[in-house]
Amino acid sequence: MQGEKMDQLKTAMLFLVQKLGPMERLCVITFSDRAKELWPLQHITEASRRELQELISNLEAAGGGGGAANIEKGLRDGVNLLAASSVGRVTAVMLVSGGQHERGDPTMVEVFYTPVFTFCFGGTDSSVHKVAAESLGGTFTHVQDGDTGGLLTMAFSQCLAGLLTVEVQNLELSVADVGGESRVVKVTTGSYLQEEQEDGSVMVRFGNLYSTEVRTVIVELLLPTISSDRSAEILNVTYSYNRSASVMMFVAPSETLTVWRSGGVELSELEKPAGLLSEESRLQTAQMIKEARTMADHKRLGDAQDKLEETHRRHNMPSLLRTELEELFKTQESYEKQGRPYALSWESCHDRQRFAGNGGGATRLFATPRMDKYLEQAKKFLDEPTTPLPSVDDDVKEEVGALPPHVVARREEHIRLFTLSASRLRRRPPTIQQQATSPPLRKIRSRGIFGMFRKKSPRGSMLF
Repeated sequence: MQGEKMDQLKTAMLFLVQKLGPMERLCVITFSDRAKELWPLQHITEASRRELQELISNLEAAGGGGGAANIEKGLRDGVNLLAASSVGRVTAVMLVSGGQHERGDPTMVEVFYTPVFTFCFGGTDSSVHKVAAESLGGTFTHVQDGDTGGLLTMAFSQCLAGLLTVEVQNLELSVADVGGESRVVKVTTGSYLQEEQEDGSVMVRFGNLYSTEVRTVIVELLLPTISSDRSAEILNVTYSYNRSASVMMFVAPSETLTVWRSGGVELSELEKPAGLLSEESRLQTAQMIKEARTMADHKRLGDAQDKLEETHRRHNMPSLLRTELEELFKTQESYEKQGRPYALSWESCHDRQRFAGNGGGATRLFATPRMDKYLEQAKKFLDEPTTPLPSVDDDVKEEVGALPPHVVARREEHIRLFTLSASRLRRRPPTIQQQATSPPLRKIRSRGIFGMFRKKSPRGSMLF
């Protein structure tokens, strides 16, 4: 990495260092033929900030920038460092690749319990995309090669905005069918890890959630045919999470979804809720873009263009996204240079239901309010790099101050109730299995946190 890429990296790192506060710790690892801990894991004080800024400003490409870097070694050192030093803290790896073929295989590094956010200039090494997909909540971001507009700084700002606003840690969702009334056929969660438990339930591990983030899951059920109208319990749901390292895991009581089934109603007579239709359309659009990318990878660019046109016709693809894709899939050269990494970033975004940069594209699907704020701060930093940035505490104060009084009070009440609930849990920590068998089970209707459609026949889908 040298020239413009190195300059972009320095600028992005200087932005990151300015935004980190004394509560955060940072380690910087560089890698060429071997990995080197340039800056040891430590808190960011005013003194260490100045020292680190000088170190970053003086960074130079190893060996003059020639040769391929051992990305596997750099990633392994970073993951091992966090595993040994950061128990109980929100952790993440931000991995920057020059976009060229690297030595070593980063997919051999076990990243299943560590979020790895990868940033790649220009042409994409598929292994870097795969690392992000296999990590716990990480995303792949494409940065245009030869960019001089500060896209890497903007991409860093979006990643940092999420990491500094983690509200929920280690979120796990469990769904289970009801014997004789339903059978879970499929659980759609993007690329999040699913595990089938001994009791037949399906556990989904989401990792951390940022402030205002939402995860949507579609559960497909097989329902037996019925001859008369009646009430039926069709799904058991529970979840667990941590709010912080100092508070024990909260395990929600099991919820049983109860619906009214009509024996004489045909599928054509029922309508899916708008939320389910929207989610299905989003997933189908993402799948068809993935299919178009696969076609282009096999030099079938004409078929890929037809697939994108079909996607727009069937699912009303947003005009801005359609325009960007049409340009990037215009020729095999434009596809190889920008189209493929753009499509991979788009897939990463949809698979995670989390914002991921796509080489400067204007679409901001899943972006959070803090990400919008940090994007503006990054743009100002690029124009005036010597002007101090607001601290993380300043960002929080501004957000809380902008909330209506009743919202602030409600947030404080939520914190109080959670603390009270956690203190009760400490007396006898429950497990999901214990909660699921503790009577009475609270039954809820399809309205509330659940929205679904039902039908007489064998299949149904649920969105929650």
